[in-house]
Amino acid sequence: MQTLVILFFLAQTVLCRVAYNLESDRSNEELSLEAIKEIQQLIEFTKKVDESQEPVPKLLQGPLRVSERDVHLYVYNRNDQNGKKIALSEIGEIKLLTAFDTNLDTVFVIHGWLNTFNSTFNNVVNAALLEIRDVNVISVDWDNFSRFSYFTAYLAVSSVGNFVGKSIRNISEAYNYPLERFSLIGHSLGAHICGFAGRYVDGLVSSITGLDPAGPLYYKALPNNRLNVNDAQYVEVIHTDAMFLGTNFHIGDIDYWPNGGLSQPGCDPSFGSCSHGRSFYYFGESLVSGSNNFVSTECKSFKAYEAGLCQNNTIAFMGGITYNETLTGDFYLITNKTSPYGLGYVNLPIDT
Repeated sequence: MQTLVILFFLAQTVLCRVAYNLESDRSNEELSLEAIKEIQQLIEFTKKVDESQEPVPKLLQGPLRVSERDVHLYVYNRNDQNGKKIALSEIGEIKLLTAFDTNLDTVFVIHGWLNTFNSTFNNVVNAALLEIRDVNVISVDWDNFSRFSYFTAYLAVSSVGNFVGKSIRNISEAYNYPLERFSLIGHSLGAHICGFAGRYVDGLVSSITGLDPAGPLYYKALPNNRLNVNDAQYVEVIHTDAMFLGTNFHIGDIDYWPNGGLSQPGCDPSFGSCSHGRSFYYFGESLVSGSNNFVSTECKSFKAYEAGLCQNNTIAFMGGITYNETLTGDFYLITNKTSPYGLGYVNLPIDT
């Protein structure tokens, strides 16, 4: 335990320093060598906790004091693409205060660390959703915590997720609106917020799409503290930065691993937020151009996939607005290094 506590304080220092580096990385500039070393220390801490038989340090378990006043919702659909801001306390009047339409399905979109409701992730996903289908899009803004150190944001995740889950339940009860008509999409820490929100309503929401769920401080052995397969009727996950800012283990009903889930083509392989962000660019493109442009194959590893050993296995279309809930497992694909990213059907192995 003493070793883990020492590593924890090292990791917390690392996180505060990396926050500054990532803040300057929003334009997809790569992190400094110093920041890379710091992230690697954090990853090592997470790995040691996950592999240890010792309990997780209590400092990593207690939620931060978060008030409903710290979280806001922005409601959009085709009748109001500029959106209206409401407080969580106003959720029971969402039809009066916004363009929310009970005849439409509803999608919650939840940003991650160092982002806001108006981040690139939200803009890409919101625009794509409304382009292909008239739905209620509700962007959750929790930047009162997400804009600070990773550790602060991490501690806020469970509370923010529970607030979102409570909002879902309140809408459902106020308007006799079925829980099955809600879907959630989250990037990075936002993916884990989706998990807590879905769990709050007993996993009855239609689906959760986790876009490169955050990896640091999230443990395979503790599914109730992160997004997991039971948080919705169907959970799909797209991994694009495993082993660094994203998780490196199977989480959902179906997990997609484009390019092996590691450094993405067109991104500096040394490190940075570029690969982490590719998850939502892939997803946004799959909505607009069609998920059949992202043909994935079930396989035991990316190496086997690249070698063409899985050609006769089940295929699945990554992303898109609909899903086949009978498909489960790990699926692999390759993408282009620039937009458009989807390559459709690819014959493997590719001669080089």
